Amino acid sequence: MKYTVLFVTSLTSFLTPFMLSALNVAVPQIAKNLKFGATEITWVQLSFLLATCMFLLPMGKVSDIYGRKKLFSWGCSYFL
Repeated sequence: MKYTVLFVTSLTSFLTPFMLSALNVAVPQIAKNLKFGATEITWVQLSFLLATCMFLLPMGKVSDIYGRKKLFSWGCSYFL
């Protein structure tokens, strides 16, 4: 059980940098399809980071209310 928990938490710790790198890979195609310049495509990346940062504190409070395990399980199932 201990190794399962370690595996799951390690895997989910990998997901955030993975999503950011996936966005970086997709940026040239997004810019090409939407005819974005350097300024607009920077806003795409910045909006992803701002949304991530914006929800950190509120989700911390939600996890205090509903429980970390329940919210973690919900977040993982929602992501996948």
